[in-house]
Amino acid sequence: GPVSYDAAAAAGAAALANGRAPGAPGPRDRSDIRGLPPATPADQVSIDDLISFLRHPLKHFLRLRAGITDAWSDDPADQIPVELNGLEEWAVKERLLQARLAGHDRPTVENSERLRGELPPGALGGSALIRALDQVDQVVTRLAPIVARSAREVPVSLRLAGGILLTGLVRTHDGLVALPVIGYVKGRDWADLWVRLLAVAAAAPRDEPWEGVLVGRDGIRRLRAPADPAAHLVDILTLYLQGLDAVVRAAAAGAHGLHRRDLLLGRELPMRRGDAQLLRHGLYGCRPVATRNSKFKAAVA
Repeated sequence: GPVSYDAAAAAGAAALANGRAPGAPGPRDRSDIRGLPPATPADQVSIDDLISFLRHPLKHFLRLRAGITDAWSDDPADQIPVELNGLEEWAVKERLLQARLAGHDRPTVENSERLRGELPPGALGGSALIRALDQVDQVVTRLAPIVARSAREVPVSLRLAGGILLTGLVRTHDGLVALPVIGYVKGRDWADLWVRLLAVAAAAPRDEPWEGVLVGRDGIRRLRAPADPAAHLVDILTLYLQGLDAVVRAAAAGAHGLHRRDLLLGRELPMRRGDAQLLRHGLYGCRPVATRNSKFKAAVA
């Protein structure tokens, strides 16, 4: 049998090799949520709630059902940073972008970020900051013609199927919902924009269809609101409510990954039941304006 200096590990290996004894309990399903407090019945859901859920269903579930809010956060650093990791670099870019969108010029934003004390010292931090500022400036430049249009906050208060009230505010620019993205556009960004676009289209119908714009490092992407935005919101809300009672798969990232892979390779979408379900759950009718793949449109509609 298995040999080890660790008696517990040897016993575990032997149990796996010999099989479970009759009547022994089986392994617990990772999706088993017994022991957690029951979900609170939802009578009001915010736009941010739907977006948070679609961006990361597991995090949202753990926050609401288990009260876990910092499971993915690291302990504060206790030494001077030598270089930024990917997450730290993204956080710097996000702060720079929000500051620039608030109207602050580049020198002011640069000085403020240096004074935070979270960059590597000397030239190491300086070069990283300049690279980040250059990337942020690309996004701000692409976004400038859009935000130059007249802006207004559209209040959303929609009573959807089941009597649940969807609330929130959506910032618009003359018929456009714009979302700046620092970095490359990902599935969660599509989901974020799609929910906002559906909400404003349902709350404030207009003759010309509402459009959404994602402005990222890799260019500008567009979406157009469907003729029945409320129906799409009901689908997303249904999945959201299911996600309070059970752990669901990462919808937005998976759906976007399948969509992008098949468009790039020129292949038809796989129609295995799981894949089709993932697409529907992930984007719920979200169709980029430039999409030419009619099978993709049919799959997610």
